Amino acid sequence: MAAVTTLYGREKEQRRLLQFLDRAAHGRPELVVVGGQTGIGKSRLLLDTAGHARRRGFTVHALGDADLHAPAPSRALRAALGAERPLFVIDDAGAKSAEALLSLVWEGRPASARPVPLLLARSANAAGPDLAAFPVWEDPRAEQAVPHTGLELEPLGEQAVRELVGGQLGVAPQPALLDVMACANGNPRLIVEFLEGLREEGRIGPDGDLVRLTPGRLPERVRAAVGGLLRDMSPESVQLLRVGTLLGRTFQLSQAVAMLNTSTAALLPALEETLAMGVLRLADDGITFEHPLLWRAVYEAIPAGLRGALLEEARVLALRSALPPQDLAVLGRGGAARRERPGPAGGGPASGGPAGTGGPGGRPGQPRA
Repeated sequence: MAAVTTLYGREKEQRRLLQFLDRAAHGRPELVVVGGQTGIGKSRLLLDTAGHARRRGFTVHALGDADLHAPAPSRALRAALGAERPLFVIDDAGAKSAEALLSLVWEGRPASARPVPLLLARSANAAGPDLAAFPVWEDPRAEQAVPHTGLELEPLGEQAVRELVGGQLGVAPQPALLDVMACANGNPRLIVEFLEGLREEGRIGPDGDLVRLTPGRLPERVRAAVGGLLRDMSPESVQLLRVGTLLGRTFQLSQAVAMLNTSTAALLPALEETLAMGVLRLADDGITFEHPLLWRAVYEAIPAGLRGALLEEARVLALRSALPPQDLAVLGRGGAARRERPGPAGGGPASGGPAGTGGPGGRPGQPRA
């Protein structure tokens, strides 16, 4: 399967960043922070913008932690700061990295040099969709603060997903395959991993159709990728996700607190981590898994022996507990319906069947996965 070399569904963001380059070229630089969940395409958008910048005569400098936290700017970096048209780009930036970058620009820039445009992609574990985690960008030598804005990447829409899947396969995807792809909730990285996993297991036909779909069984490639994500998270966050997946795609924090025998205050760091990583999000009626795919993958990652005991506790606490549907197409269609339907994302039948079931036709606590 070909690597993703095209941006899909990001026309608005591309126009915004081209305007950013236009203003910088005319001596009106900005700080732009690109945010979004893990895998949403921040790095790919920065790469695209850097290519446009080079073609417009900018000298693009991609900085890393070693550059940002060095005791003093290197000679090459000082020269770059004084160049005619520099652009500094940093990917996966946390609040401390951004602060170090800004200090570096102000302290290392020659007095006669113009302000420098900065383009950052916020680290997935840097909390907040706005610039709250970053210091105000104000050059003490300037007459006024340099504008700074945030650019939050949303999940891909239906048409962009269809184009991405078609571009990866080389043929137009069939409706059943697109239903399954909806499990990834418009996340480009998850979509590509999901497609590659299905292809490796012979579950995509030559005409872009879905074949040999084992109900409720995610490709091993997806299971491994989600396992890696869980390994990067704190044990408390992993436990929160495990109990949450058994309480329903949308669940109450009080239910998780009861199952984990802890307090709300003690659980807040884990909640903040999962929210920042884009695994969970806050809804009007509780806490919900951002992606049906992750909801299902976390469920499958729970050891079978532990799962039974946890299910017994979940049934006591959650009157509308709903396990992930056994059929991945049903799971995907339920997730798509939640995205399209106005109002809060609930945990009712669209999220996995009637209360206490494992999907259509399943018995309580016994999904056919």
